[in-house]
Amino acid sequence: MYKKIIFSAVLLIITLSNLFAQDMNIKAWQFHVMKPDYIKSVIDRAKDYEINTVSFSHEMISKTSILYDGDGTSKRGEELRSLTTYAKNRDLDVWIWVRELDNVPDHFLEKGKVQMDKKGFWKWLENRYDKLFLDFPDFDGIILTFHETQYKIFDDNNINSMLSKPVRFREMISTINKSCKKFDKDFVVRTFLYEQEQLEWVKKGLLMANETNVIVQSKCVPHDWQPYYPNNPLIGVFPDNRQIIEFDCSSEFTGKNKIPFASAQYFTKRFKYDLQFPEVKGYIARLDHGGHDGFYTPNNINTYTLYRLAADSSLTSDEIWREWAEARYGKKAAPYAIKVLYPTEEIVKKVLYHLEFWITNKSHLPSFSYGDEHISSRTIAKWKPNEEKYKILEEKLNHPDTQIYEKLLAEKEEAIVSIQKALVILREGKQYFTTDDYDELRWQMDNMLRIAMIWKLHTEAFFGYKILKEGHIVNGLRERTERAIDGLMLQADLAEYDASIGNDYPGSAERIRAVANELNDKLSLL
Repeated sequence: MYKKIIFSAVLLIITLSNLFAQDMNIKAWQFHVMKPDYIKSVIDRAKDYEINTVSFSHEMISKTSILYDGDGTSKRGEELRSLTTYAKNRDLDVWIWVRELDNVPDHFLEKGKVQMDKKGFWKWLENRYDKLFLDFPDFDGIILTFHETQYKIFDDNNINSMLSKPVRFREMISTINKSCKKFDKDFVVRTFLYEQEQLEWVKKGLLMANETNVIVQSKCVPHDWQPYYPNNPLIGVFPDNRQIIEFDCSSEFTGKNKIPFASAQYFTKRFKYDLQFPEVKGYIARLDHGGHDGFYTPNNINTYTLYRLAADSSLTSDEIWREWAEARYGKKAAPYAIKVLYPTEEIVKKVLYHLEFWITNKSHLPSFSYGDEHISSRTIAKWKPNEEKYKILEEKLNHPDTQIYEKLLAEKEEAIVSIQKALVILREGKQYFTTDDYDELRWQMDNMLRIAMIWKLHTEAFFGYKILKEGHIVNGLRERTERAIDGLMLQADLAEYDASIGNDYPGSAERIRAVANELNDKLSLL
């Protein structure tokens, strides 16, 4: 109770002393999984962080059809209504996610493709949103996203149209915006796409649409949450629109909050870049992707950092660390908490990534095909084309030799030693933490050490196999690869034995065993 009072007092002082705020009029949290008790508990904290909007998305809702059951409202529709009422009673606006195109009527389909140029198509789409706002008037707006949907408007395998790709984006934006303006709803257009060419299409479409009421939502990175990616090139290119920046505080790609990726410095660097553009008017933070909470874990520092920078962009990450740690752990424990958690950004990047490359399946061990294909399909080289070292490194990872093999393993060893040092610091400061706080940090750091060992074994087996497949003759490498696979199996047994791990991210028993078995099968064929 005492810590909660102190934390609330700190937040009050911060609010009253805010003199450096950029005009941040949209501060949003996003929820992904229908866990009403959890969502309500976090919503109850929204005003502490000056949040004015919540978004329901992903597994909660991703298309308007989820809201209906025949001619009536579905169970999910009623659940969302209830949560919307709860949020609005606390002075929060509510947005919902929609993906388009989806559930297109049969008379606009031919051989599995949407006939976009057929008469009446755009009117049908407008009517869809008219119906949404008539049936669910309490929703304050929608977030439109174009990818990972049934029919991608930029994909000619899904769409038959004479319209260019940018014009398709323009027409969809303008059509849905007619409905949003008619019902006085917020319309947020999300620019998330996979490739540079696609980003250019949506950029041109938005600029051609010239719908100045539209809010543009862009991730801080150009594609997904790869922490080594550069800043998103679409930030600051829509001078006539408000833009909000999307951040991942749910650690989808950095351990699912089961290990700390606590980094005021990372989020400060990203957000301060965005804040240099005057059209940036806010942010939206993901809190629970896949149902994995980040708000009540040590990764809360990330959510807190966005809140503080939106209020006072002059703050340094060190100042934010100190504020947060003293409020959460107390003044005596705070220095130890910072020393333990500060390195976790670099540790996680070294553990889950491979010399800056995306091979891990988000926060899971990858199947061989996923890891192998992602070296090039998600290469950092395409986002940093002027840095030749990444193209060279991509080639070496695709065709590894023993030299790159040892560099990969050295990276994992460095991470392991960093975790062990952090554990020493945590032990030295134990007397200053409450039992619950110490136990939470100890479990997270122990789990991080376990994950680092697993990823080192996987790296040894995965790239050992690739070197052997390339035809290199290396004394003892086959035995070394076999031993690494055996080590993965032992780690799977441990995860199964430990009830606190089980089949949870990022090192689940089931997943480790499946990956080890696949590598073993592939190795046996050489």
